[in-house]
Amino acid sequence: LPSLAPLIEDNPDLQVDLTVAELHQLPEVLASGRADFVLVNDPIRKESVENHLLGHERNVLVRRSRGFARDAVFIDHDERDSTTIDFFQEQGRSLPKDYRRSFLDDIETIMAGVENGLGRAVIPLHLLRERKALEPVSGFKIQKVPVHLSHFTQPFYTELQKAVLEILKTGVAKALAPSHAVPRLVLDWRE
Repeated sequence: LPSLAPLIEDNPDLQVDLTVAELHQLPEVLASGRADFVLVNDPIRKESVENHLLGHERNVLVRRSRGFARDAVFIDHDERDSTTIDFFQEQGRSLPKDYRRSFLDDIETIMAGVENGLGRAVIPLHLLRERKALEPVSGFKIQKVPVHLSHFTQPFYTELQKAVLEILKTGVAKALAPSHAVPRLVLDWRE
């Protein structure tokens, strides 16, 4: 969102509609025309869709820093969310024998759930910066997840479309950069 501020200042009549959706919903959001651009982990493999790799989000497994916590419960968005399973597979580990799941709808609610002892969760490292009630679980590596910008190929791009594409490409890539996402000190001992 901060990346769009200069564009909006230069184009005050620009209509902006930012929507949050589950990853599995995003190809349909783009295909239906409900969005001109989507950020996805896996490129959308359709002939008329362009995909741009912007960088990698760094995910970590977190728990509550203090107090009671349900260590065998892992919080995801919904039943179709494979974030926790993918994280453990990339680590080369099996899920705990007593593994259970809880579902909370968005990332802010998931982090609040962890802060209140509902379980553990895999979250982007940059979101950990201001969350003193959360800490990474030791013994796990950072998971790097690709982030792609996807949009339909156009026969002609307006100057505004070109500007939006460039801002999204550079702004998201900058936000994903390790030095921007979290202090270097934190990355050194976890990556």
